[in-house]
Amino acid sequence: MHPGIWITWLSALTSVTSMTATAQTGMVYSHCALPGDATGAVDLCEGRDHYFYGTAEWGGSRGSCGMVFRLAKTGGDYHLIYRFQGALANDGGCPNGLVEGSDGYLYGTTRGNTVFKLAKSGGEFQVLHHFQAAPGEGADPAAGVVEGRDGALYGTTARGGKHGFGTVFKLRRDGSGYQVLHHFEGEAAGSPREKILATGDGSLYGVAEMGGVGGCEGAIWQLLEDGSGFGVLHPFGGEVMPGSQPATALVAGRNGEFYGATSDGGIYSNGVIFRIYRDGKGYQALHHFDPDGARKPPTGAGIREGFSPKLLVAGDGGWLFGLNSLGGNRGAGT
Repeated sequence: MHPGIWITWLSALTSVTSMTATAQTGMVYSHCALPGDATGAVDLCEGRDHYFYGTAEWGGSRGSCGMVFRLAKTGGDYHLIYRFQGALANDGGCPNGLVEGSDGYLYGTTRGNTVFKLAKSGGEFQVLHHFQAAPGEGADPAAGVVEGRDGALYGTTARGGKHGFGTVFKLRRDGSGYQVLHHFEGEAAGSPREKILATGDGSLYGVAEMGGVGGCEGAIWQLLEDGSGFGVLHPFGGEVMPGSQPATALVAGRNGEFYGATSDGGIYSNGVIFRIYRDGKGYQALHHFDPDGARKPPTGAGIREGFSPKLLVAGDGGWLFGLNSLGGNRGAGT
């Protein structure tokens, strides 16, 4: 295993990965140097060749614009595939994560306002779209893209659009056909910062940090791939259905239900893990994060559970696995 990298790796995520073109199998957080002097949160996807492909948010020995790398599950065979140069190469910088398309290429977005395409070998890089912040155009893509049923790429921007609260966009894998499918208005939903869930039937689902009760608690939204049928599936906030400020992307369960986590609300005001059905019914807080509560795993040692969730994935046997960025016995997450 490379120094400075630890991986929460979860096997056989078929209940989730059938919805997208690749397996979202984990996430890396580094608190020291990654190979190539890159640092920051890294989102991993598992390619069909069974390698992990990831993006370091910052760094790279020639600058601080991020990088794409490949890593074997054993932690060996590390290769730097692409180093972002930002304004020097007009390639964006600070990548948000990857997805493997059905054509075998890697696709992602950057905080430098680009959508990119990259061969796994690293020998072929292409910027598919530059967000221009023009009237009606989106800006600040804060999450990666997904591949829809029609083979096109779908994603969101956290800002821009007609109302300034972000957009849902679509473009082909060759970069053509860019289209804004929806302009968030903010009051019902707005400023999405987590990856879309494409369910394979032409429907898209996501979370937004704006909207909900009072307009600032967050919401779950839905949209068809043709841009029609936008609706709020669930507004967060209020006493009856606890939880606010969705903090993870939605994941799909075995029976079509969705799971997610929030960073606020709940009994202890530190967020919840929730379940909701595809029609918006049956919302339930399955767990309330209690930073002061201690859990006793099979080892018998008490572990303070942590809070501020950053990742949630579904594994085999109906289990959910997650990552908290704060709390725990040492305050650094669980």
